Amino acid sequence: MTIPARVAVLVAALLTVPCVAVCGGCAAVTACHATYTATGPYVRAGEVRDDLRVWCSPSPASHALTARMLYRAVGTYTPLGRAVYTDRLPDAAGFTVSPHATCVSGWYQATATVTATDTAGHTSEVTLTGLERHVTIADCAGGIR
Repeated sequence: MTIPARVAVLVAALLTVPCVAVCGGCAAVTACHATYTATGPYVRAGEVRDDLRVWCSPSPASHALTARMLYRAVGTYTPLGRAVYTDRLPDAAGFTVSPHATCVSGWYQATATVTATDTAGHTSEVTLTGLERHVTIADCAGGIR
């Protein structure tokens, strides 16, 4: 499932996407969630970043997350910068990953793919796309939040 940025704007204050499907009759169902920042990408120290928070209750049996920044000057988005990967198991407190790329003028959007398996062996995968933001050369020099 991919969530377009325009839809995300409407629910950005508390956008959560379940990572593991709930199954009927499971002894222990894991509910995982992922959310990008409500403001979208920002510039810090010459890099465009976005923060993705993930949490689960209870922790899943396995969890893999790959996040990265996408960039476009014109046309379609292409990956920019190095992907962030973790197989850390999120708990109820969760953790944050911050995909980032070197700042140049253009449009930015973060994306992540999360795969999780609950303790009953049910696996689910979702793709979450963050908000879009246009960044200028002046933003790259001065930083935006």
